[in-house]
Amino acid sequence: MTTELKFWDLIRKVLDRTVKDSLGWEKTPKSNTFQAAFPNFSVSIAEFDGPSPDSDPIYLFAIYDESGKRLDSVSDMWLAKALEPTNATSGSLMESLLRAADQVPAGKVFDTMSTLYKEARRTALGVDEALDQILSSLAESPGD
Repeated sequence: MTTELKFWDLIRKVLDRTVKDSLGWEKTPKSNTFQAAFPNFSVSIAEFDGPSPDSDPIYLFAIYDESGKRLDSVSDMWLAKALEPTNATSGSLMESLLRAADQVPAGKVFDTMSTLYKEARRTALGVDEALDQILSSLAESPGD
């Protein structure tokens, strides 16, 4: 499995655990970045403005060792490009079939990383707890 596919697999599994509320995300000193810890490693997801005001944001997923050193990172744009369907005609039929099996539509990468960022942010900032408390407060107060 290529490094790109391992990143894609990791991102999807981290999103799955995040949605199931079984992965703790924390704030970082950077307001646009959130991190989750694993034994010996951690991951982060960050959102940056796109290259122009009307473009989509860019998402960056990174892995760190236990000392906080960044080992590697991928942006949604780079990963989508690395996994996009190719029109290469060189190589054997088997090589073409193997490449085709590893391809991921670019929009899927953006959507997945965008969802991961939003879910990580909500978890780290305690949005669900805030919503629950506000709703509870409204239920207890006399109506109009």
